[in-house]
Amino acid sequence: MKHMVTAHNCAATLTNKLLHRSNRSRKNNLCVRGLPEIVGEADIETGLVICFQQSLPDIPDHLWGVLRARGPKNSPPRVVIMKWHYFKTKEAILKYSRTQAYTHNGMEVQLFQDVSPTTLLRRRE
Repeated sequence: MKHMVTAHNCAATLTNKLLHRSNRSRKNNLCVRGLPEIVGEADIETGLVICFQQSLPDIPDHLWGVLRARGPKNSPPRVVIMKWHYFKTKEAILKYSRTQAYTHNGMEVQLFQDVSPTTLLRRRE
């Protein structure tokens, strides 16, 4: 019985460490929700960087990439994940979004910190 408890505790510890690593690798990511599907993949990156720089002109435009999974044409807008080179840039954008709304081509976009699905489930519990 003692071995089972030890094994369970070890598994829980490893799960927590894996979850921590997953969230740590997402710390520079920013989730953008509300972009229409008609916005092209190439236009997303440049359009959002310009949108952010209009509000915060002193932020650098060092962006590693933008990811949007493919989906059906008539589905609701999907989340776009932007990976920023600097953590402070992402934090400045998030801080500004708490007081002011960002718009892209007249559409209001919502910004969120990127966290793993497991973390979201744990927060809901």
